[in-house]
Amino acid sequence: MLLRYGSPVRAGTNHLIFSDLQSWTDIYGPSSNPCLKDPTVYEGFSVLGNPNLLSTTDRVIHGRLRRLLSHSFSLRGLADSEPLIAEKVQQYVDRTVAGNRGKEVDMLSRTYELYLDIVSWLSFGRSFDCLKGQNLTARRDISHYFSVVPLVAFVPIARYVPLRGIQEGLAGLNRLIEFASVNVDAFLEKSNYRSSSSSSGNIVDKTDSSSQEGTLLNNLAKAVDPDTGSKLTREDLIEHSILFLAAGSGTTSATLTFLLWECGRNEKIRGQLVQEIREAFPDPEVMPNYERASQLVYLKCAISETLRLWGPLNASGPRLSPGKMISGRFVPKGVLVETCTYTTARDPGVFPNPLTFDPSRWESPTPEMKKMSRPFSYGPRNCIGQHLAEMALTLTVCRLYQLYDVIPTPAMDTDFMRQEDNGVLEPKNKTFYVTPYEADRKR
Repeated sequence: MLLRYGSPVRAGTNHLIFSDLQSWTDIYGPSSNPCLKDPTVYEGFSVLGNPNLLSTTDRVIHGRLRRLLSHSFSLRGLADSEPLIAEKVQQYVDRTVAGNRGKEVDMLSRTYELYLDIVSWLSFGRSFDCLKGQNLTARRDISHYFSVVPLVAFVPIARYVPLRGIQEGLAGLNRLIEFASVNVDAFLEKSNYRSSSSSSGNIVDKTDSSSQEGTLLNNLAKAVDPDTGSKLTREDLIEHSILFLAAGSGTTSATLTFLLWECGRNEKIRGQLVQEIREAFPDPEVMPNYERASQLVYLKCAISETLRLWGPLNASGPRLSPGKMISGRFVPKGVLVETCTYTTARDPGVFPNPLTFDPSRWESPTPEMKKMSRPFSYGPRNCIGQHLAEMALTLTVCRLYQLYDVIPTPAMDTDFMRQEDNGVLEPKNKTFYVTPYEADRKR
């Protein structure tokens, strides 16, 4: 990754990458003359061809979808889902750590499976149950979303190319579509919802079911746009359920992995973090709750520092300049522009010793720190799943450190853990070995 602070980097003849504070506002902030998404970049990210939060470049359609989805991803909307998340976290701890005390265990795959299980449960009302050994291809199938979906959208003939990678990707994508379709249909029938005779018609709420209360699918199916009175269609629900799986599993898994690595290899940082968690939750028989856990100061600092230094995405996505001033220079209409989150989060003028993992820097963050570290992007197109990611991550870290000391093996050095960009920045070796020990409660 090229780090250059101040002046933009020219990534191509028609593409500028910025790394300064003002570019965040100029490119992504609310504006009467906004930098819109480029259709040639985004519109391919649709499984069924329906516009979704990621793919749509139309401001009106995006506004409607955002209004319909926003409550489900708010802390209030997620409150009823906490028991579902906590149950999966406990299952993850039991299957990954509890039976491997004092032994080396690879946590990366299981961590990915945890968040696949959580997001699939919330999205469909039914989990993949990867942690139980079911749907073993789910992780690989999800990985094809960001490669195969845009490929066949922009080059339709590609689906007929007899290359193994393409055909395996299409098979995986079809498994996701089938899983999503079957479970969305089952949910709608069970919940006594029905669609209009048109495949693009709104879902009409006949009765209010509590059978899936607390799941995203239930909240999304009941959501009504206050401006138009419209609801999400069956196809909308399938489209967004698959999108949430792709966007919400690998990103959270990578973040937890790097947090455990950094805290695990620094005894002082780990000691301060586990002490805070175990004092807040002294009874190992009682699962930490998010209301209390989210108020733990040093835990919040550790998560913020992990997202700054090891954020799972290296950029906030390209936009098209409408022809306006960006960071003090005029950028002609049609030029692709973006702010590189990887670079802004390492600006030495804002973050002293920027490559050092130091959670304490967030105990009294400056306004510039908050504005330059934006792992969930910024503006009306920022990540709608931020609260879900924070809840799942917080509960997992709390439960792990409440019960165990998790120490990376010596092989997990800086080179081994170097990030590789596969749509999500994750450890290049695709493994993360640790040795868990029973918590020392005399600490």
